[in-house]
Formats: sequence, structure tokens, C-alpha cells
Amino acid sequence: MMGATMEMGEGERLEAARRRRFWRILGWLAFAGFVAGVIFGGTFAIIGSGSPAAAVIPPVVIVGAVSIAVAGFLYGTWRFFVSADEIERQDNLWGSLIGFYAYSTIFPFWWLLWKAGVTSEPHDWAIFVISLISATAVYFWRKWRAH
Repeated sequence: MMGATMEMGEGERLEAARRRRFWRILGWLAFAGFVAGVIFGGTFAIIGSGSPAAAVIPPVVIVGAVSIAVAGFLYGTWRFFVSADEIERQDNLWGSLIGFYAYSTIFPFWWLLWKAGVTSEPHDWAIFVISLISATAVYFWRKWRAH
């Protein structure tokens, strides 16, 4: 019948529910990461500035906050993994692998060049960001290639 909507089968309903759950988890993880980034970024900007406000934040509070953030990250990663389908896991596996390869290639060679006096000391944040960009690029390349 033209114009009539067909009812979804049980498998389609289950898949739609799984996808909604997946995107909901991903949304919460992104939101939690944003909030943690703002809090930690602001806190460490205050601490690094030498501001008198830095003395107000006891180290035990920072250790506790970092512990909660790490536990939340691990829990969120596990929730993401169990809600993702096998294709999503494969795309993440490839992205993670290339990100790891980028880090494990850049750092030792930059370190050797630094020890030889050719370059400046390795910049840990630069290597970290390059690794994340590499992982993200491969992940999105796989997504783009699949369509």
C-alpha cells in the first residue's frame, strides 16, 4: 500500500532501542567530559597562576576529584563498549590502535632527537593531542568509508 507506514518488526525495534541507548550514553559521556574539563581546567588554571585561591583547594580534594573522574571515565568507557555494536567497536579499535601507534612512534623518536641535541624536549601535550587527532581521523575515515 502506498503511503501506509509499515510496522517495525521485533528486531528493528530492538535495534532502534539499542541505537537510542548508545547515543544517550555517548551524549552523557560527552556532557560529563565537558563538565569535568571545565572544572579541572579552571581549577588547574587557578593553581598554576599562583593565585591565593590556589591555597584554598586542599590536595585531598583534588585527589578525590581526580579519583571520581577516573572512575567515571572507566565506567563510561565500559558502558559505551557494551552498548556499541561490532562495527562501532571495530572503528574504535582501529582509531585507538592508530592513536597508540602515533604516540608510541612520536615520543621515542622525539626523545632521541632531543637527547642528540637536534630538537627541543618532547612536549607531552603536543604528542597527546597529535595522538588524539590521529585516532579521531582514522575513526571518522572508517565511518566515511563505510557510507
